[in-house]
Amino acid sequence: MKRHTINTMTILALTAFAATGCDVALGDTDLPGGDLPTTPTPGEPTDDWPSTDDPNGLDDPAVTDAEPVYYAVFVEDRWNGRCATSSVGAHGADIDAIGLWDPSGNPDEPELVGWLEFVDMEFSGNECDEYGYTDVDEALGGPDASLTKNFFSLSGGWLIGEFESQVEILPHYEITVHEVDDAFCGGYSSCVGSEGYDVYLATDLDCVNTGPDFRDSCMMQLTGSGGAEGSITLPVPDFKR
Repeated sequence: MKRHTINTMTILALTAFAATGCDVALGDTDLPGGDLPTTPTPGEPTDDWPSTDDPNGLDDPAVTDAEPVYYAVFVEDRWNGRCATSSVGAHGADIDAIGLWDPSGNPDEPELVGWLEFVDMEFSGNECDEYGYTDVDEALGGPDASLTKNFFSLSGGWLIGEFESQVEILPHYEITVHEVDDAFCGGYSSCVGSEGYDVYLATDLDCVNTGPDFRDSCMMQLTGSGGAEGSITLPVPDFKR
């Protein structure tokens, strides 16, 4: 009996020592390299495994940005705040009409795509004593302005418009901006004709409501750093549409 008891205790001690040895062999801190890696079960993501719905644990395909789509034109005044025409309130660039043209058939005689049909605007009303020509609808349709009527004065602000039938603006189209410029002044020495402005493509009318950085987020500028002045024609560049 006594010998049997000793053997049993010895066996229990050896077993405990073996179990402790196994814990050390797989321990967290005692062996170089830390924890042994755990192979994840496919479909069960871990911190060290791609988190996807793919049962093989493969990364999702890369997502590319969509190409831009433009429907509107945005014209912004480069007015210096001079109230030179305060007697009639026509401050800043005076916009008569804006047209969209397709020169692909005959560059010398582009085909009319449309004039502005839908418009919105904002102008500064705290610079001069008198403001006139604040009806943005005067920029709709084809050019029909004179020196004293049928135009919209930007007055330090801007207008944005979409063309007839909300047609899409495609690369290589042309945009014409008709301003009441120097050609309208004739012999009037006090007449302020051509004035500066910038032109952008915009995704749509609502682009101006997308935040303070809308010029960078949903527009593409067509004019250079010096802007434009007078009536001009601007080609729409290739933006990979």
